[in-house]
Amino acid sequence: MKRLDKKVTVGLPLWLYDALKQLADENNRSLPGYIRRVLWKHAEEREEP
Repeated sequence: MKRLDKKVTVGLPLWLYDALKQLADENNRSLPGYIRRVLWKHAEEREEP
C-alpha cells in the first residue's frame, strides 16, 4: 500500500533553527520529528470549535 505523504523543504534563519533544535533535544526528539509534532498540535488546535 502506498503512503500518502508529501515532503516539504523549509528555510529557517539560524536563530530559529538553533531554538527548535534545542527544544527537540529537550523533548528527546529529532528536529524533523519535533517540527512535525508542533505542526500536528497547531492543526489540531485550529480544528477545535
